[in-house]
Amino acid sequence: MVKQICFISPKFSSHIGGMETHAYEFARAFAGHQEFPISKIFVKDLVTDGVPAPCDSLLGPEQAPTNNDLEVLVNRSLSGNFEKDAEIILTDQDPNNTIFYLNSPTWLPSLALIKQIYPQTRVIVRSGGNDIMAGWIGDETDTTRSLEASRARVVDLVNKYVDYFIVNSQYSYHRTISVGVNSDKLVKVIGGVDCNTFHPATTSLKETVSILTAARLVAFKGWEYSLQAVEQATRQGAHFQYYILGDGPERGTIERIVAERRLNNVHLLGARRIEDMPTHFRTADIFLHMPIHLEKHERGSSYIHTETMGRCLCEASASGLPIVASRVGGVPEILQDGETGFLVPERDYVTAANRLVELIHNPATRLAMGTKGRTRAETFFDWKIIFQIYQGLFK
Repeated sequence: MVKQICFISPKFSSHIGGMETHAYEFARAFAGHQEFPISKIFVKDLVTDGVPAPCDSLLGPEQAPTNNDLEVLVNRSLSGNFEKDAEIILTDQDPNNTIFYLNSPTWLPSLALIKQIYPQTRVIVRSGGNDIMAGWIGDETDTTRSLEASRARVVDLVNKYVDYFIVNSQYSYHRTISVGVNSDKLVKVIGGVDCNTFHPATTSLKETVSILTAARLVAFKGWEYSLQAVEQATRQGAHFQYYILGDGPERGTIERIVAERRLNNVHLLGARRIEDMPTHFRTADIFLHMPIHLEKHERGSSYIHTETMGRCLCEASASGLPIVASRVGGVPEILQDGETGFLVPERDYVTAANRLVELIHNPATRLAMGTKGRTRAETFFDWKIIFQIYQGLFK
């Protein structure tokens, strides 16, 4: 029997970060699925999260022709009035034959209301890892509750009304249990990359080595340490170009640092559409990523915001790139130290620079690590593997 998926993803753009990429790929995979087709995609009309995206967002007013098949599924009515949103979500839905899939816990209050009326309906939530720690609800701007109260509310909703709560790493798994989510709710699903589009370059090695970072320009991505590593490697006489893909509130700071330190080999490329990303990865030789454990103080408490998995690392491995990354959060679950790249201590830009120089001067090492990374991505991180696991949860 066919079961329809009602997909709820408040942030839904072809830019920004890993959660949006997941939404995009999930929609593409299940929009026309024979057994579990998406009946509707509910989004919030405007989300202000401090990370800008160009006007041609995935399902925006200036819709790209390649996404018209998804546009017909979109309903832009989510408001944050959870009772009203629950009514809207239920419109034209058979709740007993619908799987409600949330790309983050933010709209759980609406689904809790639905589950109370229709207890047989299926509710599946995917967490990005930091959302559960912050207790984010709705558009993530509610400051009427303390952080601890907000988190307790989310945990209570998960334990009472969610059938499966998907986490993206063992790191996230342990953190989620630590705040009170029942372990029997949790399903660990690591990865997410299209190995058909993200693949190694077929051309021979270039004369000038290219280093790439692709991520949102936000504080926990550790941009200052990536820039210091690049500066240190340059001072050691290494010749390369460094490209930064992404946008966000840290862009002005990064531009200032680049100008003040005269880092002439650093290039900020801005945000790019998901469809354009594989080309940028194929033109690179090394991937650099230096996230940190950022302690965020808000709403009367604090929590650690960090890289709970790192989709960019999956994409880099699929593209055959050796990786230099900091050992934080879920990063060690993607990158095998000494095999597919190098893990370095958090904020240790000197060691990162040394590893970059080592890779720059040793193309054979780059190739060997990149090949192992590609095999690992194909074996564990490809979307077809991820969505097979999802289908098992939908049945």
